[in-house]
This record gives sequence, C-alpha cells and structure tokens, in this order.
Amino acid sequence: MAKQQTISRNQQQATSQTTALPEELSPIPRGPFKHSFEVETKYDKFRDQTKVSLDCKVYYKGPFALFLAVEGSYPKQSPSLPETVQLGLTAMSAKEKYKKSRRLIVLADGQRFDLGELGKDVEEVEEILIFEKMMTTVPFRTVLQMANSQSVEMQLNEIEFKVPSEALEALRDFTSRFRHQ
Repeated sequence: MAKQQTISRNQQQATSQTTALPEELSPIPRGPFKHSFEVETKYDKFRDQTKVSLDCKVYYKGPFALFLAVEGSYPKQSPSLPETVQLGLTAMSAKEKYKKSRRLIVLADGQRFDLGELGKDVEEVEEILIFEKMMTTVPFRTVLQMANSQSVEMQLNEIEFKVPSEALEALRDFTSRFRHQ
C-alpha cells in the first residue's frame, strides 16, 4: 500500500519559490475536452493580461451545494505557466455554514494537499439562500496535479466529497489554457 504524503500549503509555496516551476510539473493536459462547464479565457487590454477562470458544481445534497472556482492569469496574450492560482469553493445553503472554520484538504490519487483555511471573501444573501465564497492561493502545480489525477476527493470541514469526473475534465481544460500553443 502506497504511503500517503502530506504537503502543507507553506511547503508548496516554499517549493514553488525555490524551484523552477516547469521542471517538476505534471504534463499539461491536451484537448479536446468534453464537459458542460464554461472555462473562460479573457484578455484585459488595460492590464495587458489574460485571465482564465472556471466555475463548476462539485457537490449537491438537498438544499446544499458546493461550486469549485479556479482562476489564474498570464501576462499579455501568450499563454504561460503561472506560479499560483486562486482556488475556492462557494457554498450555497439555507443557513450560514462556514462562519468560523473553512479548512480544505484535497486527496489527489491518494496524495494529500492540506490547503489550510480558506479566506471568506463574500457572503451574499438572496431571498432564502446564502452564498459563502471562500478562496485561497495555491501553486499552479497543485491544481495541475489535481487535473491529472484519476480521483480527487475534498474535505471542507465536515463535508467530504469526490470531485465528479466531469469537473475533473473541466479542470484539465482550465490547466490546458496555460499551455504554449
């Protein structure tokens, strides 16, 4: 049985700062990709950078749902690998669930990534639903490893779930947008 490896968020950031990024990366996926989610690539001429973003539903049970959001950017219009990307979850429920604790742990093909506490950016209330948006910065290599995995599981406090295969396909599509054409 393979030993599970725990990588803390601080270790990941330290590694990404001291090691040349492309040397240790998993391969960048190639399309075509089949999924129903939208991966948006948009150039901002005022900032002279291109932003890539993905939002997809990853968990649904009764009146509660979680949506995965990933966002990264590169300078100008020529794709290049970012050091880090923003990764987050939006919880949709009838009551606030993540007021104090928002610890996220990811298992990608058995390798553990402790992403720590997610920062809570926004809380929106719409009639009977509350949307809690939580984000953190992670190394691009972590998202790439998740995208290249056959199985990804997440734990956000007491909620544990397997990321659907269609969402993994969308994550592969997201990471492919940083590939030089």
